[in-house]
Amino acid sequence: MIPKVLFLPKWYPNKYDTQLGIFIQKHAKAVAKYCKVAVLYVLPDPTLTTDFQVVESKEKGFLEVIIYYKKNEAKAVLKRHPVSGWRYFRAHRKGLDLIAQQFGQADIVHVHVMKRPCLVAYYLKMTKKIPYCITEHWSGYITGKFRQKNKFSQWLTRQLVQKAEAVTAVSEKLKTALLENGFQRVDYIVPNVVETKTVKSTALEAQINEGKTLILTVADLDDSIKNVSDVLRAIAYLKSDLPPLTYHIIGGGKDEVSLRQLATDLDLMDKWVVFHGRKNNDYVLNFLQKIDFLILNSNFETFSVVTAESLASGKPVIATRCGGPEQFITPQTGLLIEPRNRNELQEAIMYMVNNYQNYDSQTLKDSIQQNYSSSVVGQQFCDIYKSIIG
Repeated sequence: MIPKVLFLPKWYPNKYDTQLGIFIQKHAKAVAKYCKVAVLYVLPDPTLTTDFQVVESKEKGFLEVIIYYKKNEAKAVLKRHPVSGWRYFRAHRKGLDLIAQQFGQADIVHVHVMKRPCLVAYYLKMTKKIPYCITEHWSGYITGKFRQKNKFSQWLTRQLVQKAEAVTAVSEKLKTALLENGFQRVDYIVPNVVETKTVKSTALEAQINEGKTLILTVADLDDSIKNVSDVLRAIAYLKSDLPPLTYHIIGGGKDEVSLRQLATDLDLMDKWVVFHGRKNNDYVLNFLQKIDFLILNSNFETFSVVTAESLASGKPVIATRCGGPEQFITPQTGLLIEPRNRNELQEAIMYMVNNYQNYDSQTLKDSIQQNYSSSVVGQQFCDIYKSIIG
């Protein structure tokens, strides 16, 4: 029997953010190699004039249903405005009906990121006897944000975990953090999928300065987590000793404006630093083929897909010991430094600028492909599903 799996993600690529939860979409693609997959993602849309907008696709090899629902002025679904909460569940009801018509009843529900989708999964378990499993990605268990939630929210999240048939985390660091936050179980470590491919883009080629060392960071620009500001300061401090280079930043977020201003204040903008804004995953994968090395200067990570993608593209990395990259970076593939340590960062940049060409491209690629390919991860999840549904 080929299992039918329904993904219920809290994050997923959408018309407002093509990178949000891209690692969950890659999990769905991986699972679709071995199982029948449908994805239902629901999110608010402040631009809607009607209650709902349904976007359906099968382009990625599985049924994907995204439902936008009209957003009220209150920001928090299920907390401050009952109408928003009602629409959230109505949107799921609409999506579940649509999927049932085309897909049939799922054998198992796979929740990605707690807790709102868990409520829907628990409802399906109680009403239709469909078991569910959970994969957690959120760094809030590491940063302390989970403990800042109210006691009821924490209790409810733990209860929903206990009702699940299996719980997985994407890294050992995240598993440890979940256990430290009072969750009694994490059954498996299943990593994110790492893929590479080249997409031709003349627009991209125009932004690459030939003859210069090319450095890249890809991040949601929340500086309290990604700490891109220290990379800018390190380059400003070192620039008189550096060969010609360009530091490219792909991503957007709440601190993009302030980081652009910092680059301007440090006299780096355009000559030394280029901001690309938010781009889709194909753009990132293509850009990785062009760079000389990648920098991840995060304070916290649960995995860091882009770091692994850089290695899979044959490009070495500088990364912090922030919770994710430690599991796949070795002296043969890059440099590990301490978070928030600008001196170590500066030394690593100087070393990598002068030595990136000495890393063996095939060694870097092999280090990732053996453990993080779509086929390997997809098979791991399929085995978990079969162990649950029998």
